This record gives sequence, C-alpha cells and structure tokens, in this order.
Amino acid sequence: MQQRIWGVAGQGRRLEPIPAGILARMRRAGQRASAQHAGVARSSVGHDYAFLVGTVVDEATLQRAEVGAARCGVAVHDVLVTAGWVRQADYAAALARDLGVPLADRRAAIELDEAALETPLETGLLARLDGRPCHILCATGAAPADLRRHAVALQARGIEVHLAPRYVLDAALEAQGQQDYINRAVSGLWRDRPVSSAFSRAPSWQVLTGVAFAGLIIGGVAVLPGATLAALTGLMALSFLSITLLRLFALQRALAGPDRTGRQAGPRRRLPDRQLPVYSVLVPLFREANVLSGLIRSLRALDYPPAKLEILLVLEAIDTETRAALLAIDLPGNVRVVLVPDQGPRTKPKALNYALQLARGEYVVVYDAEDRPQADQLRRAVDVFRGAPPELGCLQAQLNIYNPSQSWLTRGLMAQTPVRF
Repeated sequence: MQQRIWGVAGQGRRLEPIPAGILARMRRAGQRASAQHAGVARSSVGHDYAFLVGTVVDEATLQRAEVGAARCGVAVHDVLVTAGWVRQADYAAALARDLGVPLADRRAAIELDEAALETPLETGLLARLDGRPCHILCATGAAPADLRRHAVALQARGIEVHLAPRYVLDAALEAQGQQDYINRAVSGLWRDRPVSSAFSRAPSWQVLTGVAFAGLIIGGVAVLPGATLAALTGLMALSFLSITLLRLFALQRALAGPDRTGRQAGPRRRLPDRQLPVYSVLVPLFREANVLSGLIRSLRALDYPPAKLEILLVLEAIDTETRAALLAIDLPGNVRVVLVPDQGPRTKPKALNYALQLARGEYVVVYDAEDRPQADQLRRAVDVFRGAPPELGCLQAQLNIYNPSQSWLTRGLMAQTPVRF
C-alpha cells in the first residue's frame, strides 16, 4: 500500500509517491518525471537533494528520508541508500550529473596514492584514473552542497575531479591494502604478542614439565601398573568433576535471574535513534549458500537504524558457491561483501581478523550464518555497555536452540546450551 505524505512546508497539498515500477523504468531510460509529476519534481527548488526528485526518487520518498535522517542524526543520502530506496550507483550517477563532474564506476582503472589508506574517505582520494592524475570524491562522503564546494575549490586549482560510489573506493582501498590486511590477520598476534600466539614455541619449563610427567607415567606403569592406572583414572575423574561443578554454578546463576552487571531482566529504556552508535555486524560464511535467505531475513529484522548498521558478509575467495548465491539475492543497502584472500590457515578467526580491519562501527558483533538474533539484541548490548564499567569489553548473548525437536543432537544441545551461555 502506498503512503500519502504531505508536501514540503508552505505547500497545502499532498503528494503521492511515484509507483516503484514507473520509477524503475524512468531510471533505466534516464527520463524525468511525467507531466503529472513535473511540478513535484521541482517543488523542492533550492533543496540540497532536489536533483534526485523525478529521476531517482519521488518527493514523498525524499521527505521520508529527511524525517529518518533527522531522527537518526545522519545524512539524507545515508537513509536513502541503506533503506534500499536508492542504489549507490544511481545516487552517484545523479549527483555526478548535478555537479558536472565525470563518474568513476567499477569499470574504471583506479590507482590510488600511497597515502590513500591513511586519508579519510570523506575528503576524497588522490589517484590516477586511466593514467591521469585526479582527485576522486566519494558520492556519499558528504552532503551534496559540501561536495560541490569541494569540487569547485579543487577545479579552481586546476585539479581534475571525479565522483565515485563508496563501494568503488572501498574496493580500490581494499585492493591496495589487501596484502597488509591478510598478513596482519594471519600473523599480527605473533608479531605483536608472540607469547599469546600458537606460532611461538613452548617455554623450556613447559617442555621439561611435560617430559617429566611422561617419564613418571612410564615409570609408574613399569613398576606399579595398578596404582598408576588408578591415579590416572582419578585425574580424569577430577577434570570431569570440575566441569560438572562449573555447569551447576552456571545453572544456579541462570536461575538466580539478575546478570553480572546487576541489571534486572525486563524492559529497558529505549535509546533514541540519534544516540545510537554505528554498529558493524561481521558474518563469516564458508559454503553456506543454503542458509543465506534466512540469514538476510534475520539481519533485515534487526531493530536498529539501517543508516547506523554496517553489515559485512565475510567470504573466503575460493567459496564460489556462496558468492554465486549472493549474486541472486537483493542485498540491503547497508550490506557489503568482503572477500578474504586465499591464504592459509583457512579459518574463521583469520576471516574475522581480516574483516575487522575494514569495519567502521564503534561496536562490533559477530553472527554465524545459522544465527537468528533477537530483533532488539544490538540495542540491549549498547544499553549494557554504556551502563557497565569501562573494563567491560565483550558481551555474550544467551544462546538458545530454535529447532530442538529436529534430532537427538539438537535435543542434547538444547539441554545444555542455555545454561552454558
């Protein structure tokens, strides 16, 4: 059902959004709105985003985006793109026409300056485009008026200016820093904290202790086999007893109710969207094409402003099956696919280490492909973090099995998962 929305201030009439099918045909043909909407297309003269009306969106959609931007404290174009009302490519093309500068799309041969990785994307990047030096501005890096002033200032200095969608610049930046990113993901811990890395050799005292323990067992079996086996059985029983006591303690805490922060379970104060931070969602995937549709539905259902939610689907470069499945899905505007170079070890921690270097959020959450998070989970996490002492760095959400009756394995997992987590 189409929603009727009041026109801009000072106009005593209501405007109906142009149907999506008509807008799609207009975008493909590059046409303006029909005569019926000609007045609508120019009713926002002087508006920073007036160039979009009639070619990319109708005025009613633009007004909805303005309301959402004011509520979240973000730019209007961020709402348009992340809500899926405008594609990045369409927005960049329309803005490039309005600014009168060339558009650099994904086919452009971009060679970035060496300092590009340290340059804020909002200020644009020095580059060579098809062999010519230029300055490339990010279409969604700033408001249109700011980009216009920046472009005019650069052109006044004789600098060639181009405009590019964010995903084009993201791809160019990732290609330039890819080797550093993958090296840091694989061996960064070993370089920075070798004692904590599995690459490091065991300390001498650990080696000597292991050798001595093995010698005692061998000697004991040779001299007193019965007593040695009894002692080994007791040690193993002690480890199982420790695990049982830990589970009982976890069960007692679960039944007690309040969590460790002292907060009672129940309704929490809902933070206004403007006060919410940017959240990055990392989802590592490997040969999981069969669960993508459910995963995307769950991510869409998150109760968090899309303009403040960055979703990174992290794929191994060799996973052609999942990559092909993603091409058939209409991904939300705030989703980005990250391809991890095929360099060993091919593990989830390596993929997350790689993607973490590309995340822009103040907070980060990791979901598996089969996870179905509660809609308000991110809001509740922000609430806990902001009310917790500064040393709190990580939260573990309660886990539940949503298909406990499927098999004996899921029944067993259901019996222990809520207590363990």
